[in-house]
Amino acid sequence: SGSSAPSAARFHDDSFADLSLVNTSNNVYATQGLSQKYFYLNFTPNLTNKKVKRVNLSVEHGYITTNPNLSLEWLNGSTWQYICPLDGSLTDVTETCDLTSQILSIQELNTLQMRINANTSLTGTQNIDYAFISYLTKNATFNLSAAVTNASGGMVNATVEYFAANGSIVENRTGTAHNYSID
Repeated sequence: SGSSAPSAARFHDDSFADLSLVNTSNNVYATQGLSQKYFYLNFTPNLTNKKVKRVNLSVEHGYITTNPNLSLEWLNGSTWQYICPLDGSLTDVTETCDLTSQILSIQELNTLQMRINANTSLTGTQNIDYAFISYLTKNATFNLSAAVTNASGGMVNATVEYFAANGSIVENRTGTAHNYSID
């Protein structure tokens, strides 16, 4: 398990937001007018040899307007996909959206691109204070069943080893039969 702050943040006009504004909950905001519809967040946690079990994105934000129509979206390949609605609170509110059903691979998690869509005709200000992803991963699962017999059908001892991609040994078992999973 772990968490990651954004590796990049951009305003609607593609100018970069100062990451220090969105990497700490401190009431110092990345701010843009609501006429600028999108605020982009990129995450690159750089995980390897893992399977994704759960991913959440949390954002602390507030709006100087009333009832904007807000949503969180994920870049799925080349298409922005709706994830969840967001509250257009006048004060800071922290919301968490579950991304688990969309982010299925470690590659998707390592290149995660999100945006807040302030789809509104209202005037006002969008204030983003803090954003991060939290995730739960597990090692890739390895299943093995092995039973070694000699020429006359008798069981014999065998040693089975499973190595991680980095070359370190994960499992080493000796016996007459093996049936196990490594998570």
